[in-house]
Amino acid sequence: MSNRASLHNRPLKDVKKLEKLEIVGELAAGIVHEIRNPLTSIFGFVQLLEQGVHNKDYFNLIYSSFNDIEEYLKALLIIARPQPNEQKLVNMTLLVEDILEQVKHKINSNRVHINTDFELELPNILCDETQMSIVFKNLITNSIEATLNEGIVSIFVRKEDTNLLIKITDTGIGMSKERLAKLGEPFFNLKEKGTGIGLMVCYRIIWQYNGSIFVESEENKGTTIEVRIPFLDYM
Repeated sequence: MSNRASLHNRPLKDVKKLEKLEIVGELAAGIVHEIRNPLTSIFGFVQLLEQGVHNKDYFNLIYSSFNDIEEYLKALLIIARPQPNEQKLVNMTLLVEDILEQVKHKINSNRVHINTDFELELPNILCDETQMSIVFKNLITNSIEATLNEGIVSIFVRKEDTNLLIKITDTGIGMSKERLAKLGEPFFNLKEKGTGIGLMVCYRIIWQYNGSIFVESEENKGTTIEVRIPFLDYM
């Protein structure tokens, strides 16, 4: 009771400061979690190499972990301040295929089956390729991490009216109605742990291209994410 009373008796500006500190604390804890995971992987593989256990895949996994950290830091910068765009025409089918190659180790470790269905002769998207890679690597990785034990992640890319539709469906753990309702809120994350920064960045990037992200999910059955991006017909 005394703690509650003392909080209510504080000036409003002090209460707001406390709320900001709580947000900063939550964010800091999430950042530590997101960066510690790849650092732990790097440390583990370096130890194995020091012990004389040589496997060429270890180097690929170390590079991949460094890449995860770099992309996370890029996401933080996008949240912190606007980034200059280097727009060019991007083939989204090739971009998705490249991302699947980058996350192959996650696919194998989670024993996930990947199905792809890419419509032929799709229009390119005028966008910043790095930003678009951040969006779809985040969404695809989330689906893979939510799907275990011979589960399936399906990715469709097709033309829909004046939009390019990229649809990602998984047979993973799904989300409750309560969690689904919080999508798009600051610091809300698709995963149980983490900052939610990745999802915030996805919404921000797609929004700046006048696109949309739609999520449908059912607990213990899976999640479907539909991203629509308007295209200019440069074909």
